Amino acid sequence: MKCPKCSKTIEDDSKFCQFCGETIEKNENTKIEEVDKELISHLEFLGYEVEGQDLVGNSQRYTAKHKSRPNLIFNSVPDIGISFVSFYFIDPEKVKKNRDEALEIINRMNNKALFTSFSISPDSNNFVCGALYLGKYSKKEFADFLDLFEKDIQSRLGEEGHLADFT
Repeated sequence: MKCPKCSKTIEDDSKFCQFCGETIEKNENTKIEEVDKELISHLEFLGYEVEGQDLVGNSQRYTAKHKSRPNLIFNSVPDIGISFVSFYFIDPEKVKKNRDEALEIINRMNNKALFTSFSISPDSNNFVCGALYLGKYSKKEFADFLDLFEKDIQSRLGEEGHLADFT
């Protein structure tokens, strides 16, 4: 298991981290680790490289890279679900010049999306796609969810009048 404070590997039955002295609360950390081990294993099987583990409250944040989704960030929250965000770089100068047009395209994309929400980051550097997988992790449902997330993004990006003019 990993220490929630310093992220160093410690014994599963540890009450304190031998490196930083952090008190280890079994029920919350163990629950995160059990779900996340299966989730990470599944993502790696699907061809992702998972990195950047970061404990935030009672959720665990990861970055997953894949040739078709190079910038997927997800938060795993036990007993609630998993949130997903993908970022695509856009040219902030082009967005600033035609912000109304970019926002109109985003609104059209949101109106047609199955469950993904689309936005532009506050600094106008990224086109942001987000979705929420609710409920407990299930291998089949999770794989189907990832496929739908990708199809939702690709079908919205492939429409006429999309954000290609802003890259």
